Amino acid sequence: METISKKELLELTGISYGQLYRWKREGLIPEEWFMKQSSYTGQETFFPREQMVSRVRSILELKDDYSLDELSRILDPDIAACIYREDLDLIKEIDKMVLDQSLLLVKQERFRLTDVAFLIMLSQVAARNQWTWPQVEELLVGTLPGVLERTPGEYRCTFFAIADRCHLALCRVEGGLMFDKGIAVVETVDIEPILSTIKVNYNHLFHGK
Repeated sequence: METISKKELLELTGISYGQLYRWKREGLIPEEWFMKQSSYTGQETFFPREQMVSRVRSILELKDDYSLDELSRILDPDIAACIYREDLDLIKEIDKMVLDQSLLLVKQERFRLTDVAFLIMLSQVAARNQWTWPQVEELLVGTLPGVLERTPGEYRCTFFAIADRCHLALCRVEGGLMFDKGIAVVETVDIEPILSTIKVNYNHLFHGK
């Protein structure tokens, strides 16, 4: 997991020390993201880089338009929150071919936020790496059912290639994966920043159980 120091975070995002710790007290930033580590100056606070930067930018974008309670629900909706099948075509980050194939593969009416994030992730990685549709389709068919069965939570998805075939592996963010030299790792993507995007842009589509 890549980390960012408190000093780097404040410089990168332009927020103050006071804002950072006020948002922590208000529950907008999880306590467990504040990690004390030893450095040459003594103890220093570090954060999971992608999750923290994404969260701070989301707070800055939304703080003037929502109350504290509303902002808390947007950033951390109930784990049971879902998006209905018929609303998925409103998620512009999902490639249309990926969405159409996904809806053919599964008949469920509700998709959890982590399921939606996976479809966005696959769409974006495939576009960045210029994968052909047969490559994407094979990967989707082979992985989507397993992804839908996973317990919701933060995880990391590693995409890799063997010859002209694309593959992926999942692990919890705090875990890790190691591959031998025969596998070329294409890209490793954390799901949290994508979840933050869904929470900010599509909160109006959320439904409970």
